[in-house]
Amino acid sequence: MTWPEVKNAEYEVVQRLCVACTNIGARATIVDNDGYPIWSTFKNIDPSDPRIDRDEYDFVISLHFESPRLFDIPSYSALWNPLEFYFMFGYEKSIMKLVSHNYALSCDSDLADNHALNLFQGLGRPITDLPKLFHSPPEPYLPPAITDTSKLFYIGINWERLGGPKGRHHDLLETLDEEDLIAIYGPDVFQGGRPWEGFKTYRGPIPFDGRSVVKRLNEAGICLALSSKAHQQSGIMSNRLFEGLAAGTVVIANKHPIIDKYFSDCVYVIDDDRLDSAELRDLVRDLIISIRRNPEEGQRRAQIGQQRLAEMFSLERSLETLIATHGEREKRSAPLLETGEAPNVTVVLLYTQTSRKEFDTVLENVLRQQGVSIDLVCVCDRRLAEDVAGLIEKHRPRLRSVRMEARDFYGLADFQTKSAQRLRGTGPVLHSLLGTIESEFFAVLGRDDHWFSDHLVTTVAALTRAPGALMAASGLLVEEAAENGRTARQIEELAFTQHEAILNVTDGIHGGRFVFRREIGRNIRPETMALLDGEEAGLLALQAVLAGQVGQTNYATYVSLAHERWKRPQPVVPVEQQRQYIRDSVTGDQTWQAMRVRAVPISAMPAPSPVRWERYALPTAAAPLAQPNQLYRVVADGNGRRYLGKGFSRPEEQQVWIEDDSAEIRFQLADYRENMSLRLTCWARPVIEGYQRQGFTVTLNDLPLAYAEVDQTRRTLNFPLPPKLVGASEDFKIAIVPDWPEPIKDATGAVLDPRRLSVAVADFTLVCAAPRVKLDEVLETKAGADGLRLLLDGFSIAEPEAIWIDGKHASLAFQIEGTDDGMAELVLDMTGRAANDGQAQRCTVSVNGAPCSEITLTGNRQTVVLPLPAAGYPDASWHVELDFASADPVLAADGSILDPRKLSALLHSIMVRQSRPD
Repeated sequence: MTWPEVKNAEYEVVQRLCVACTNIGARATIVDNDGYPIWSTFKNIDPSDPRIDRDEYDFVISLHFESPRLFDIPSYSALWNPLEFYFMFGYEKSIMKLVSHNYALSCDSDLADNHALNLFQGLGRPITDLPKLFHSPPEPYLPPAITDTSKLFYIGINWERLGGPKGRHHDLLETLDEEDLIAIYGPDVFQGGRPWEGFKTYRGPIPFDGRSVVKRLNEAGICLALSSKAHQQSGIMSNRLFEGLAAGTVVIANKHPIIDKYFSDCVYVIDDDRLDSAELRDLVRDLIISIRRNPEEGQRRAQIGQQRLAEMFSLERSLETLIATHGEREKRSAPLLETGEAPNVTVVLLYTQTSRKEFDTVLENVLRQQGVSIDLVCVCDRRLAEDVAGLIEKHRPRLRSVRMEARDFYGLADFQTKSAQRLRGTGPVLHSLLGTIESEFFAVLGRDDHWFSDHLVTTVAALTRAPGALMAASGLLVEEAAENGRTARQIEELAFTQHEAILNVTDGIHGGRFVFRREIGRNIRPETMALLDGEEAGLLALQAVLAGQVGQTNYATYVSLAHERWKRPQPVVPVEQQRQYIRDSVTGDQTWQAMRVRAVPISAMPAPSPVRWERYALPTAAAPLAQPNQLYRVVADGNGRRYLGKGFSRPEEQQVWIEDDSAEIRFQLADYRENMSLRLTCWARPVIEGYQRQGFTVTLNDLPLAYAEVDQTRRTLNFPLPPKLVGASEDFKIAIVPDWPEPIKDATGAVLDPRRLSVAVADFTLVCAAPRVKLDEVLETKAGADGLRLLLDGFSIAEPEAIWIDGKHASLAFQIEGTDDGMAELVLDMTGRAANDGQAQRCTVSVNGAPCSEITLTGNRQTVVLPLPAAGYPDASWHVELDFASADPVLAADGSILDPRKLSALLHSIMVRQSRPD
């Protein structure tokens, strides 16, 4: 489930799927996005249960495109959403998640089906068929019972009562309520208000249990199934039609391709495009009265519709067909070489840890592979060789061949202790193995790599489709530690896009992501490999990129275990030095000189050395646009992540760390203005080797701007940008060059975190003169109003009365005219929106980076008064950030999404006034 904690339409459909599975004797388990069980139709679920796997389950169905394939079971994506929704949620991100799955399920929309077929074909992963699965209720259906007292069933929220705009159906609902022609269902209390108070036909809420909606529909007798424009245009049918047919009701619906194709003779169709609200009210009222006067005709239509539902849209029948055909579908889609035989692949398992406890987990990656024949070469320390060989021998029949390569990686005295020091690197060992590999393909597997069962076969297939390529790459998933001993995964990319990092040997390369051709070993020199310990994949990948194209699976079967990286042994040669040696090995290569986009200076000396600047050239992909005066947060899920270049660690909840000799922020200016500066919120780790404060240099396009020193205190620094340089350039690279990047060590000197961390960055802003405001001037934020110029980020499109904050964060900035003593306060006219679970909206307000107030917002308009600091930033501006506790889509009473924006509060106006005494 995409949102397990939300009782919405997805939750209702999941309940129906469970009932349908029980009806046909199939077993089903509901899981979250990461594959952890929530509930099951055949067993009890415990919070400690692990992620589900292939041993127990045949396939997975994803009901929403926000749920990508993150675990190793074949999966289907249900094409149940209008195409317009992908754009609402961010097209590229949504589509990447949609096509991360193996197959797709049709609900008989030609547009949605062709869209999916086009996507998979474009990725080189054509799907041969689209089995059907409809979101219809399970059996048994309820027999029609149309009478002369039948009423129209309606479920929803009366938004006008909650302060929203008057809906198109408002007049209809009021009229039918007055004449007792309707049965209204929905929440009794919603967002602190009673939406149906005063309606005499209101019956109460309906539980999300897969059955109750159909029962209430049957009792009412008449169903109104009006599809949205988006559903009509995409040919996607909403739930209500199928619910009405299963309930044995007479259905009144607007025009829709599904109704035109299958139900035009039994459904009353109205053309609501041509009707205003009064005309729609009168037409629906007349139809209800007509049905009451002739219940026999209504009964006949209901019986025809229900029979057609059973014949063509049965949920049970769809599931039975899907289950029966899945095995054959898997066989047809399995990647095969031209010979039709399973390819031989050599796997070099590099296990340089000192403990054998985790070896089984690493070995399992090899043993789970399907469709390939594996020659295993295991490299480990000599003192583990006997135990490791014994573990491998248990699985010997599953492997084509096994070879042990034992080395003395550690000193004898400190082996298997926390202070164990490596004596030898892995580069020389790997080089000696390259000349002995007999299979055409090989892969390198490490401790923090995780392979799905089809990783090798799909990556080899991609390599065979690219005859000139020496390497093929899987898509990338990243796994982080989560609560309660679990892990959380996210999809980073389906296609390999790290060519720039490979060419410049700047970022850590996920070696387990690749499969190489054996002949790549001819391009690797022994003297280079002799200098490496853990960065060999970077050298192999560089040689593969220089040789030509990279084979692409466009399919994610590799997981980088980010939470396991700290367990890597400290390398014999520092990582940055290894990367420099790799660059040194191709210094005179003309192909490399032509393809590379920038060089990265390093300092191998223990003391700071002068930075060596080289001219900056824009990479092949243009830098993203940045807006002046907009705060860009470079934290996990922050809006500034896309501006981060090389040298940063993975963004965390509060900051992103620089873990290299330098790090870059890259952007293009969307709007050049005079007197611009870079505002940076940052702090630093204390320097271990004799210095307490961390120093760093800031440069713009390789020209030094300033030098600063910071400690562990969060600070906001301002760096003026040279006007001539800013005005003359379109593309910018801000480089931060710390003096002392070091790994984290404990009091004994043992390495706790091998990353060379120095400076933490929370956000940056490209500051120009903020808009000026006058005291006591009320600036409205409705469409076209003057207050909109103060808004920076986090706001939706301005509406006729106000503007919604879309998400949990928003910010605004301004300068003040006319303050005598510098004491002023900000007045915001706001309306809060409670969370979908009913929790009140809370907001933390920060001014110029410092938290200043926490407020609770109700569903009524209220005035929020915030004191401003006596002095603003150096440019005399104030930057206000609003962080909300919740931001949810707008849901109807049946859980369907009325508005996909994640709304938190409504801003009506802004005013700055002189501070008033208490």
